[in-house]
Amino acid sequence: MIGADGFPIRETDPKKQKYLGNTQPRYIASTLQTLNYKQFSLSLLVDIRQGQRKYNQLANYMAAFGIAKYTENRTETIVFPGVLADGTPNTKPVYLGQAKGPDGVDYGQGYYRNVFRGVTENFVEDASWVRLRSLTLSYSLPAAWLKSTKVFNGASISLTGNNVWLSTKYTGFDPESSSFNASSNIAEGFSGFTYPGVRSFLATVNLQF
Repeated sequence: MIGADGFPIRETDPKKQKYLGNTQPRYIASTLQTLNYKQFSLSLLVDIRQGQRKYNQLANYMAAFGIAKYTENRTETIVFPGVLADGTPNTKPVYLGQAKGPDGVDYGQGYYRNVFRGVTENFVEDASWVRLRSLTLSYSLPAAWLKSTKVFNGASISLTGNNVWLSTKYTGFDPESSSFNASSNIAEGFSGFTYPGVRSFLATVNLQF
């Protein structure tokens, strides 16, 4: 429904609010696979979390500060499709930007701050993901190479990558992150105000005496 000011009306009645999804995943899966070939070993740890939704707080602020691409029309004047309270079609043109528009009306902080960012469902997204949590390639030195040292019984060299790959439709930094600490009862529902998981690489030398 469109208000008399020409902008969509936000639903504020708790009894009429919509169910937008569950922050808990429908299923969680994890698999560790190790492949061996001669002196080489390849280990892959894949984590999967599917069926949950999250509120993207970063997207909310990107809308408010004109960073999101869809806010590029904020200098335009449009007519929102919909009907007024009396059922008649809305025909009132409104300016999407801030301050005074071309029509001389003062629109304050503008549509994206005043209206759009206040609608929760604009920022609730599918936060399902598949992640290659860890990838390790190891090479064990042949025993013949170590026999002459009379010191080492075994040796291996490993290269490891953590958070190597992520597949998700979520538009924020990282669907696994939370805007709140673990003690909060809304820890799983909000994301966007924390750093994403670090992608790190390690080199390891393992010597056996």
